[in-house]
Amino acid sequence: MNAVRTEYSLEEIGNAINYWLAHEQAEPFSIGPNARALADIYGVMLYQRRTRVAATQLTERQINALTVALHQLPLI
Repeated sequence: MNAVRTEYSLEEIGNAINYWLAHEQAEPFSIGPNARALADIYGVMLYQRRTRVAATQLTERQINALTVALHQLPLI
């Protein structure tokens, strides 16, 4: 049984962005929609010098992108 996540770390979001950059098709000189959604919150966290973000502050797309990426990372 999976526990419901209440927060994510900056490192987890960075790892998820890297996962999507490697696995998502995008036009040259751009990033795909899942990496972009995560990059939005990653940039805000860096600017605000935050190391964690509450799951309630993320969009559904961001939660889904994190969930998929974080479950796939150990398999790479």
